[in-house]
Amino acid sequence: MNVVLVMFTPEGERRDVPLKRDAVVLGRDGSCDIRIPVAAVSRTHCRIEATDDGVFVEDLGSRNGTYRNEDRVEDRQPLEAGDRLAVGPVVFTIQINGDPEPVEPPLLESPMVASAGAPPKDRPREDVPEAIPSRSSGDPDDSSAGISDLLADMDGSSEFDFDLDDLEDDDR
Repeated sequence: MNVVLVMFTPEGERRDVPLKRDAVVLGRDGSCDIRIPVAAVSRTHCRIEATDDGVFVEDLGSRNGTYRNEDRVEDRQPLEAGDRLAVGPVVFTIQINGDPEPVEPPLLESPMVASAGAPPKDRPREDVPEAIPSRSSGDPDDSSAGISDLLADMDGSSEFDFDLDDLEDDDR
């Protein structure tokens, strides 16, 4: 099974992140298979697994949650071709064996980023996690804007290039 996480930079440039193993962990930590060096992403955020029965996602106790099509992932859930998967401020479209094609940029921002102003669908306001502000201005949009620079150097590998000094030390 060929599974690709498709994302778009804030400038609209498409980036494909193929899953190179049957099970991958996404997060900020250097041990993760797919590293996303953004403060709003937990060290080990979520796990995606491709099996003979399909593709599944599981949140690994992340602080800001993992979202599948605007719904927070509570248990191991199936992913279908075309589903949107939000990991912090980053939104991926799931592409399985080339479907869907073409992939369009998401019309909405990540539910985690949107939660700074309004709760995602089907979630009471008191359960909405606060976006983690960047060190520069405290504006939650800074974390999504900053990813543009990080992705500019991405060469199609499943690891984002970044400088460790840019990460906030944050135990999650």
